[in-house]
Amino acid sequence: MITLEKLIEKKILNIFYLSIFYLLLNRFGFNDSQSKFLFLQFFTVFIFSVLVKKGVKVFYIINFLFLIYYFLTDNITFTLLFFQILFFTLFHDFDLKLLNNIFKIKNIDKHELLSYIFIFVLTLATQNQYLNFEILDHDVSTSILVANDIFNGYLPYERLWDDKQPLFYIFNYIVLFLSKSNYLFYKIFFDIFTFANAIIIFLIVYRRNNQTIFIGITSSSVYLFVSSQPWANSEYSEIMSLTFLGLSYFLTTHLKFSKYRYLFSGIFFSISTLINIGTGIFSIGFLILFLLKKQEFLFSKIFYFSLGFIPIHLSILFLYALNGLTLIYTTTLITIPFSYTSTDTYFFYDLRVFIESLFQTSPYLSSIFLFLLFNIVNILNRSIQNKFRDYQINAFLVFLILAFGFLYLAGKGYYHHFLYVVFFLSISLSYVNIPPLRLVLFFSILMFSIFNIIPMSKESAHNIIYSEFLFSEYPLYNLSQEIDELFINNDYSILGLDNLILLFYLNKPNDLFIIHPTNHNENFIVNNLIKANIVKNDYLEQAIEQRPNVVVCSTDKNGEVYYDLITNSGFLCTENTFKDSYLYDVNQDIFNKSQFYYDENKINKIIISNR
Repeated sequence: MITLEKLIEKKILNIFYLSIFYLLLNRFGFNDSQSKFLFLQFFTVFIFSVLVKKGVKVFYIINFLFLIYYFLTDNITFTLLFFQILFFTLFHDFDLKLLNNIFKIKNIDKHELLSYIFIFVLTLATQNQYLNFEILDHDVSTSILVANDIFNGYLPYERLWDDKQPLFYIFNYIVLFLSKSNYLFYKIFFDIFTFANAIIIFLIVYRRNNQTIFIGITSSSVYLFVSSQPWANSEYSEIMSLTFLGLSYFLTTHLKFSKYRYLFSGIFFSISTLINIGTGIFSIGFLILFLLKKQEFLFSKIFYFSLGFIPIHLSILFLYALNGLTLIYTTTLITIPFSYTSTDTYFFYDLRVFIESLFQTSPYLSSIFLFLLFNIVNILNRSIQNKFRDYQINAFLVFLILAFGFLYLAGKGYYHHFLYVVFFLSISLSYVNIPPLRLVLFFSILMFSIFNIIPMSKESAHNIIYSEFLFSEYPLYNLSQEIDELFINNDYSILGLDNLILLFYLNKPNDLFIIHPTNHNENFIVNNLIKANIVKNDYLEQAIEQRPNVVVCSTDKNGEVYYDLITNSGFLCTENTFKDSYLYDVNQDIFNKSQFYYDENKINKIIISNR
């Protein structure tokens, strides 16, 4: 019988330590690709052995065969010995059989297993219908460019800077590795986080809220339905961080205290904050949850939660300190977020606009969201009547309020900032207890499924089946190949102020340290980086003086630079700005075909140096 306890009884911390060690290989002098590949071979065996039945025997046998093979081929080296002893030692060092009591859940029966399979299939059906569009959001181009630089031995912020937290790029690097740096496959593989979020919602509803499997599946489906929107199909940090925040929430809301459960809750929450620092707002929620239960365990809860939370942050800080990057790390993680400024947005209006966008997709989808949103009042009233004695409802209300708090503090009105609200609203399906309301809600879910799931599924299946062909037809990918053919060798540089996906395809770093196009116009970012002496006030002029071989930029129809540059307001995206250069002839229809959200007012330019 498959049990979730068996899946949890793994060497989770040691896998984390080995992942950190991989990033430090260069520091140990293992710079060649052969050593890194050998490490990954051992790492694969390690993970495989902790997942399979009789994994200890499997681990012994495979390692013994490794040793025999290298002995017979006379290839035993210090590197081999170093790695084999490392993995052999850590395989036995931290026995997590103690974690049997972390989740405290019963065996997975066939109905629950079928539920996981259904959620997986629904994830594939809802999340891949837009694969034929190369770009859904330019933020993704930035994040994978930073992640791709890890392949070249650079940590995030070391050579290229973006404002997300380091584990976001490191996990993106892992996804790129699994997808062999194929951009389309990367987009498919990233959906593991969306799938995980849907599973966590199911577990919270089914296990914590004691609802039926049907309600659990429906709650997960609501999350996936909203996530089927084009903007939600992008690979955002919010999606990834939700996976670890959700796991932490699931562990913490168990009714019985367990030090190991709180330890791992702290670990998962720590990872979430190192993906998106904004999730730090939920620390208020965890503290409130600690206070809501028996007071005699209060110190123990805080202690073990902190024992999981703090070492992860210290490990990443140590990694950056070891590479002489403490200043840029603390500036990105602490100084810039605390200097964050929202734009002049209107919270309730933004909420309305978001719901209206759901309506444009389907009236049924917006109805589902509205029913769940307004039902919060009913949940709150029932809680007041019960004098807030229901721990699960209290936990839900606290975290939903904080999800709205995240949205309010972000103050940008971006749709992907609503993802935390969507996650917790999906859980609220457990608390729809008014029969007429439940009837109308399930009718809306049924009608959305009837009219939308089949077209989504057909489009997603087509895109997955013909994925290699779709990738070969991506307009910007083909444009990148054209650019590459302009140079005899690979020794050319690129200054990118837009369309950074071209740099990813060409495996080229940006000549600018700040790489996201809109960050050049954010005072709270640029000023802090200048103040810390990380970049100079004339960083763009310095990059221009280096005479890059390729410049990627854009203007509006009036010829003004499309993305403002606060340190160089007079910059012109023309060949005259760069010596001995010419404007490469690019059909603007390429960008129209590649982007779902195409702006007709933007003129995309490629400038090539003659030297």
